[in-house]
Amino acid sequence: MSTELVLPENLKEIEKERKSLIDEAESMQITDEDTYDHALWFRQEALKALSEKIHAVFDPVCEAAHQAHKRATTARKQQLAPIEAAYGIVNRKINDWKAEQDRQRREREEKLRAERMKQIEEMRRREEDIKLEQAQAAEAAGNEKEAEEILSMPSMVPDSVGPVQVRDATKREGIQYREYWNYEVINPDVVPNEYKIVDHKKLGAVVRATKGNVSIPGVRIWSEKRVVG
Repeated sequence: MSTELVLPENLKEIEKERKSLIDEAESMQITDEDTYDHALWFRQEALKALSEKIHAVFDPVCEAAHQAHKRATTARKQQLAPIEAAYGIVNRKINDWKAEQDRQRREREEKLRAERMKQIEEMRRREEDIKLEQAQAAEAAGNEKEAEEILSMPSMVPDSVGPVQVRDATKREGIQYREYWNYEVINPDVVPNEYKIVDHKKLGAVVRATKGNVSIPGVRIWSEKRVVG
């Protein structure tokens, strides 16, 4: 399928005229009413005439290309829509399953952590019992200093459980998960101002409807004239 753009035969003529008008626009100076009137004529007649000529040449080409593009994109969308829907269905199921697996994994890790902490506490109790027995034996033998040293010996039992990890059943090579943080506004009245967006569309509509005959705190209203015809 050819995608080459077929240019009009009189394109060089148009380009020459366009360059001439651009040069005149760039060098134009408005210093009095005559030059002002010439600028208005130049805008309303010369530029408009060339603009209409360009539209007459390219509009049919653009319209044909646009219609062809619309037909192609519509057909593509119709073919892709079921596939995209299937992506959504499968993604939701995958995400739901992963969320459940992550929840179960955290529960198992917490259970293991609690079990290991219980083991540490039991080891610490046994250690203290052994120290106490040894200290009592030393004291009974008349070695009070040795008994004190035994009781003051640092513990050999770790203070914390350390990291506990359970195999991630959802981890696969080439598959990545991105974490998304969400929010919900539960009380708009207490949301700080820096998180509130000014409704520019509403402001513009009110200013235009009242023609500036309105006072809005924090808003400056003015009008300006722009050439249109």
